[in-house]
Amino acid sequence: RDYSDVRDVVEKYLWIAAAGDARQTFNVCSGEGLRLTDVCALLERASGVKIELVEDSSRLRRNDLAYLVGEDSFGWPRRPLEETLAELVASKAASPSP
Repeated sequence: RDYSDVRDVVEKYLWIAAAGDARQTFNVCSGEGLRLTDVCALLERASGVKIELVEDSSRLRRNDLAYLVGEDSFGWPRRPLEETLAELVASKAASPSP
């Protein structure tokens, strides 16, 4: 799958709204494909917590695409997912739930 930091997505949406051509198609994505297991490994490193992944075959769909990655229309610098997840973990640690 293609994962993006919401801040990157919002920056692109704002640019499209302000300066984009309504006749043009824009792909808002990272352009990089990662497996969910890879994302979980990044989250484990950021949090120091082991994640146990359990696949429920009853929830799998035959028509799911094995590879779904967008082709980025912008070429702008983007925040690395590892940095995004580290910031997420840090913000959660700074304000724990009751």
